[in-house]
Amino acid sequence: MLPQVIFQDIYLTSFISTLIIFFVVSWVFFFYFSGKPEPDIPLYADRDNAFFSFNKRWMFDSANLLREGYYKFYDKPFGVWTSQGEQVSLPPKYVDGLKMLPDHTLTSQLRDFMQVAYTMAPVGPEMLDYVDAVISSDLNRNLAKVFPNIQGEIDAAFPAELPVCQDWTPITAYGTVLRLICRISGRMSVGPSLNRNEEWFDISSEWTRNVFLSAVKLKMLPAFLRPIGSYFIPEIKKCRHQNIRARELLQPIIQKREQEELLPGYEKPNDAIEWLRDVVPDEDRKNYTFFGIGQLAIGALSIHTVSHLTTNVVLNLAAYPEYVSILREEYESVKKEYGEEFMLESMAKLKKMDSFLNETLRCNNLSLVSFQRKALRPVTLYDGTILPAGTLIFAPANAISTDNSIFPDGDTFDGLRFYKLRESSPQAKNKHQLTSINSTQLHFGAGRHACPGRWYASAEIKLIIVSLLSKYDIKLKEGEKRPESIKFQHRNAPDPKAQVLIRERPL
Repeated sequence: MLPQVIFQDIYLTSFISTLIIFFVVSWVFFFYFSGKPEPDIPLYADRDNAFFSFNKRWMFDSANLLREGYYKFYDKPFGVWTSQGEQVSLPPKYVDGLKMLPDHTLTSQLRDFMQVAYTMAPVGPEMLDYVDAVISSDLNRNLAKVFPNIQGEIDAAFPAELPVCQDWTPITAYGTVLRLICRISGRMSVGPSLNRNEEWFDISSEWTRNVFLSAVKLKMLPAFLRPIGSYFIPEIKKCRHQNIRARELLQPIIQKREQEELLPGYEKPNDAIEWLRDVVPDEDRKNYTFFGIGQLAIGALSIHTVSHLTTNVVLNLAAYPEYVSILREEYESVKKEYGEEFMLESMAKLKKMDSFLNETLRCNNLSLVSFQRKALRPVTLYDGTILPAGTLIFAPANAISTDNSIFPDGDTFDGLRFYKLRESSPQAKNKHQLTSINSTQLHFGAGRHACPGRWYASAEIKLIIVSLLSKYDIKLKEGEKRPESIKFQHRNAPDPKAQVLIRERPL
């Protein structure tokens, strides 16, 4: 379905078809003859057929492609053709030596992939540094303070977004979870005046999709053709319209705060609007366009990543019902110790739930690759291998996650896998958590660009699952298996049409 969504509006007229042929020919020419230095690393492909066969596999069969290469060159780097040209896949042992290199040597691929010059116009890419600062610093520093607001929003969101159902009732897992997360995360980011606004919900939930589709289409073109090609990509037009509307919705809220903060006794709200206002220089404090786009970017990170993981957790609870009673028993025990209202500190006591979430992330990765970096200068690996400037690298997170030598019986879902690892020794009790990062647990990245919002995500998802299991029973439809994820390039998203059955529990 996703490839159809991406390409259906490209083939509208014969003119556009001709233009695309020109784009492809130009791309192939530059792909093969640009003269960019290539790393001295074996390529898992036949160069003569790489563009037409292995690039297709990257688009539609990347999970198997990367797994094959991982085992063929086990413990060694290998190259693979992707939609961005050749990239280098690095096994786990190389990550530690690279993860802390400075950005002027090895930088994240994320901004380049998002094509921010087109999708976030007219805001300059450098302004995203302020968004990074908010997520990496302010969110974590204020997590304990905003935690009660998260719990309060969950209490309000469940009866508003889930049906009254004394009998088994189908719900669309992803759509339901997305609405919940938009409201809950929105409480932290844009505050109570906007997080329940239906137009803001529509913009924040669709913007990331439009950015992704815009980036995928732009990446099919050589860089010098993207300014022209961008005019034929409808999702870019949608992004720009949403950027404008985000500014129009945020501006009155910020202007009201500008007036109120001049009054004595004013108490500044504790949300991402204020965090972002605090970090920008004075000359940008009235750049309302940036604040609108900045909030959309924060939402993209806090909403869609959490929505995908939470949806997979819900699907796994329905597919593996034997864990439901185990998790209920655990959170009821924690409630007896800490009281009915969960505190941030009590989240650490939900070790079995943390294990279930972590195993879900292992088996249902949000991305098949992680630690995506671009070498801006030549980089020498610890074994002497040189990565020339311009080399794109990643760690094959999905292949690592199913490696039986790292995770025994790696193709089998074991919801208590990480709980048992933590209980195996006193030294392991604080390891193997959802938020842990090491060379074999890379789904949140590693080093300088590891996901800074993973502690927030962990707390929010746990609260949502506690509320879900407290209020509802859950199962798959009779005779159905767990719905497969939809893979495209390195993306691995839950099926947006997948349904589960829920039923209210007796009080």
